[in-house]
Amino acid sequence: MIEVYEETPGKGTKEKIESIDFGIVEAGQSKQKRLYLKNISKGYIKNLRVKCSESNVKIIKCSDTLSISGWGDLILEWVCPLTLEKGLKTSVTFEGTVILE
Repeated sequence: MIEVYEETPGKGTKEKIESIDFGIVEAGQSKQKRLYLKNISKGYIKNLRVKCSESNVKIIKCSDTLSISGWGDLILEWVCPLTLEKGLKTSVTFEGTVILE
């Protein structure tokens, strides 16, 4: 299993999140989110792949391996096709191979 965290602005700490909130972005503009992945499974994860529920969100970077209790990076970018009043909230799913030691 993988948990997703984001950095708490101004505090330098990480907070677990359930959904990814890009906020409001003007039409034609883009916004990146840097997130942190934590491996909470009992094994090493390899061949990690991520899928986003929103088609306009691109995966810029994703760690492909996570050690036991290890951390990895996930960077997403949303290119907003039109201005939304409420902004964008999305989620991600993960696939990979867990190697138990």
